[in-house]
Amino acid sequence: MPAHPYATLDYALCSRDLVEPSFVDDWGSPLVVRPFPTIQNDRYTTGLYPLTPLRPIDLRRGLEYLRSLGLVSVSFVLDPTSEVSIDALRDVFASRFVPYKTHYLLDFRKDRVGPDKETRRKIRRALEQVRIERVNLADHLATWMELYAALMRTHRQESFLPSGYFERLAVLPGVECWAALQEARMVAMLIVLGGDGVFHGHLAGCDEIGRTTMAQFALYDAIIEDIARRPDAQIFALVSNPGTQDDPASGLARFKRLWSTREAPAYFCGQILDESRYARFSVGRSTDWFPAYRAP
Repeated sequence: MPAHPYATLDYALCSRDLVEPSFVDDWGSPLVVRPFPTIQNDRYTTGLYPLTPLRPIDLRRGLEYLRSLGLVSVSFVLDPTSEVSIDALRDVFASRFVPYKTHYLLDFRKDRVGPDKETRRKIRRALEQVRIERVNLADHLATWMELYAALMRTHRQESFLPSGYFERLAVLPGVECWAALQEARMVAMLIVLGGDGVFHGHLAGCDEIGRTTMAQFALYDAIIEDIARRPDAQIFALVSNPGTQDDPASGLARFKRLWSTREAPAYFCGQILDESRYARFSVGRSTDWFPAYRAP
């Protein structure tokens, strides 16, 4: 099976305008190296948006590799589909290891109940107004950007992804895009990233027509049914809610729960690599935040 994009250096290179991509062989994971805005020659490393998968050979040796690069700390949000011992992670990432947000997973290896009667009604209603097609993201980047921006405005958020990110993402292996169309107009889109039998609903875009037609119901249903027929399919991750807050009672959480077979926490993993520099840079900052020197 091809590697999942999240586990490749090529995915890290999508963000190269803002950060320096790196790869930790002993973790099987890409990371990004970031400079301190006001301190020359000092750097730290973080995971990529939205998740860092681990297929570890040696967790501690990976930490030593990062120390050898002269980095101050490492932090990332673990992909909950990673097959790694939670006890081992807790032991290695002693500086900070906490549940971060709830993710919603559909495991194709288990019996699926499928959407309930009310959800099916909404899917039928949506399909009376839109049709679902798999499309080439590279051919529809302008439309994608409009729909993505519209959804960001709905959630009162701003995109932090760098310029050129989507252009680079669109040509990576394992990236596919689906669209809901009303006649010839795309009103909702979902980017899916897949590999190693695992598929993630990466990012969505939706305008007002997409919302009023409930296009997302038809879109998710069509994508999940398509993936379910693939012989290598193991998990579809509907991931978590946007932002930093975990709200299981939100409408979006309830929506994702309709298709999921289980919920799993994504753990935040952090480790100080240089104690003296970390302490110096974190003076006066909240220790509730990791790394403390990035506290707002």
